[in-house]
Amino acid sequence: MTTRFSPGEPSDWKFHIVAPDGTIRTEFDEAHGQRGHLIVVRRDLTRFQHLHPTLENDGTWRVEAFTLPDPGIYRAFLDLMIDGRPITLGFDIFAPGPLKSRRARKPRATQRPLNTMSNSRLTRFQLVKLQS
Repeated sequence: MTTRFSPGEPSDWKFHIVAPDGTIRTEFDEAHGQRGHLIVVRRDLTRFQHLHPTLENDGTWRVEAFTLPDPGIYRAFLDLMIDGRPITLGFDIFAPGPLKSRRARKPRATQRPLNTMSNSRLTRFQLVKLQS
C-alpha cells in the first residue's frame, strides 16, 4: 500500500484489506450508508479529512484525487463493517517536505468547574472552550 504522497498533488490511492489467511477481502457491510469511512488527520490536528473510498469487485479500495494538503505525518483510520462487526484499521501516511506547524488554538478554562464521580471519589475538571 502506498503510504507516501507528494503534498498538494492529487493521486489515485488504491489499497486492499487482507484477511489473516492472506486472501483479499471483497465483501463488506454498509455502516452509516457507506461500506468504508476513511478518516485522515495530521498528527498536529490541523488537518482533517473524512472520505468514502469506493470498493471494486476485486476488493480494491480506491480514493480518487486523494491529496494531503501539507507536508507532515498523518494518521489514517479506515472504519469498516465485516460480517456485522465494526473494525477500525489505523496506519500512518506521510507527505514529505518542510513542516510548517500551525499554531493550535489556545484553550481557555471556563469559570464553572465540572464535578464527576470516579471510583467513588469526587474529581473536579475545568471545562475548556476553544477561543474563536
